[in-house]
Amino acid sequence: MARILKKSGARGRVYRRTSPPDITGRWLDPVHASRTNPEVAVRVVWVILTVWLLIGALAAGQRHYYASTSANCSGVGTILVTILFGPVNYLGGNPKLSCS
Repeated sequence: MARILKKSGARGRVYRRTSPPDITGRWLDPVHASRTNPEVAVRVVWVILTVWLLIGALAAGQRHYYASTSANCSGVGTILVTILFGPVNYLGGNPKLSCS
């Protein structure tokens, strides 16, 4: 379906047919979309990072690391490493940190 543009000139109105704008270009090319709108890429990275850390915090909670009564270097380090490890904890990873 073509659009019709109206243009006023010296001879009166001139009508010209144009093709509709292409709205699929940005949807079909995610690399181009991220180049033209970097805020979207930054938001996606922040969402992925937040979900990653929440999954790690959930894994530490399921292992009862937060219920520990002693707050020493090894305990706090193990909690931090487990949170940073994120979803890898559910793939068999069991990070532990020991302080000397």
